[in-house]
Amino acid sequence: MDAAHADRPPRAADADVSAVEPLSGPSRFSASLPGLLAGLTGIGALLGLSASGQIGLPAAGALAACSGFALWSARRAGSAAAALARSNAVLRQAQGALEGLRARSRDFAAVSPGWFWETGRDHRYLSLSGGLTALLDCDPQMVFGDSLFDLGRLVADEATWAEYRADIEAGRPFRDLEVSFEGAHGRDFVLRLSAVPVHGADGRFRGYRGCGIDATAETLALVEARFMQAVMHDAIDSVSEGFVLFNADGRLLICNEQYRRAYPTIADMLTPGRNFSEILRAAAERGGHGGEGDFGAWFEQRLTRHLQHSAPVDGRLSDGRWYRISEHATGTGGVVKILMDITELKRVRRSWPARPPG
Repeated sequence: MDAAHADRPPRAADADVSAVEPLSGPSRFSASLPGLLAGLTGIGALLGLSASGQIGLPAAGALAACSGFALWSARRAGSAAAALARSNAVLRQAQGALEGLRARSRDFAAVSPGWFWETGRDHRYLSLSGGLTALLDCDPQMVFGDSLFDLGRLVADEATWAEYRADIEAGRPFRDLEVSFEGAHGRDFVLRLSAVPVHGADGRFRGYRGCGIDATAETLALVEARFMQAVMHDAIDSVSEGFVLFNADGRLLICNEQYRRAYPTIADMLTPGRNFSEILRAAAERGGHGGEGDFGAWFEQRLTRHLQHSAPVDGRLSDGRWYRISEHATGTGGVVKILMDITELKRVRRSWPARPPG
């Protein structure tokens, strides 16, 4: 495993265009000049000898052919020089584009929170960037093994690893393969790896190029948040009062069992994400309105009380018991609704003897 090329992304191409030097050569004029001079000299000699009658027809024909060939060679040399110049210009342009691409890759790699890696067609590691060595504070081979298949022991769920292994064996791209382990100094790590397959010009699989990120902090925070959520739900369910929390958009976030028992006719509606208006309308349609007065007026009055958090009211709910209902605004614009069962208090008060008038 080669970690020498630290913090350098995988190669942009197998053939290094920047290593090819442009071919040097004469200009079009200088390349064609010798042939041009030879051709013109031959034509001049032919004209001079012909004018003086010192050359026969066979010799004149040979001299004319040689002169023509020299001129033709001059033209070919000029064309070749021009083609070479164009090739050099294209090569320099390609070298500039490749260097720009490499500079961008280096910049992205420098600010990337993760690292890069590469494997061969046998899935054995060819390179791992130095960022992983710095993160683990040890030789990555001690953790990652020799090939991608060694990651299986770091995946918590066997069924999940089976799916990723099938992708790797088939040479398919994969994303967010999560591995977890205890580091060299007792620190817990959670890393995620993603990769794309690399194919040669013949279409054959040649390996993977991929990257990895450290997801430890994110995962631990999520575990802590889930734990605190479970604790909060447990605490809310343990109180004797009914409790429900709506967010600033009027959607239900939390509801305990005591609250659901107080509203048996709409218990199925008391789920996270439900809007208060939707729940209120269902309550009215299922008998909460009681058929007294105008439905629209009742709906608006109840909605206003919910939004304005008026003084607590006593009411007999659909479970047949009496509750003191209070609604309070939260700091984030939501609403907390609390139901206190006062059925026994009502019964005791009804048992009191009536006060004499006066």
